[in-house]
Amino acid sequence: MDPQRDWVERQIVVRSTGFDGKYDEVWSFREKMGDVRDSVKHTTASVEYHPIGKPPDSISLAAFADKTRILHIINAAAKECGLTSENFYPAR
Repeated sequence: MDPQRDWVERQIVVRSTGFDGKYDEVWSFREKMGDVRDSVKHTTASVEYHPIGKPPDSISLAAFADKTRILHIINAAAKECGLTSENFYPAR
């Protein structure tokens, strides 16, 4: 476990459901995604955050696009392996 994990104040969710570089959802939570949501300071071009042990930073549109490309590769690989969401999340 991350030795600094106790210092995490909250985790940030940034989503672009249209994969078009527009942030549809930006919010945070403390422990579980189902917990109470809190707002996160952001603009249409960046999302501010404070990484552990580093100065404040932001998620730029370019960084967000880069992570989206990586997720597309991971999702394609999972699909090729025959994996579905049921392999990662228990049925409800």
